[in-house]
Amino acid sequence: MENTLSSSVPQSNAGRQLLPLIIAAVISLLCYLTYDYAQQTQKDRVNMEKSSGRNGKHSNPKARKSAEDQYQKVKEEWQQLKAKTNKSPEDKKLQQQLEKQVKHLEKKKNWKGENHSQKNKGN
Repeated sequence: MENTLSSSVPQSNAGRQLLPLIIAAVISLLCYLTYDYAQQTQKDRVNMEKSSGRNGKHSNPKARKSAEDQYQKVKEEWQQLKAKTNKSPEDKKLQQQLEKQVKHLEKKKNWKGENHSQKNKGN
């Protein structure tokens, strides 16, 4: 009597076909969890900027904020005057002054500070 048991039970390859699918699902889950952890650590990281030294930024944050506020006010006034039709000579002169002031305040609000010692000191 030969092996009758093996011939009576059909062999299935369904388990072998599911194995790559299961492996892909596990790898995707690990990638997702790793990505989520990396994103969370980036949010928790403190941004350490050098605040001293010769080449550091030297602008006053309060002065920049003040310039930003003034810039918004003057720019609105300038744009209202610019949109006005039939300007008088005084209006044109005031428009030029406001435009000049807007440009000046824009420079003040965007000024990062002085940059010293930018030349190469090595060989």
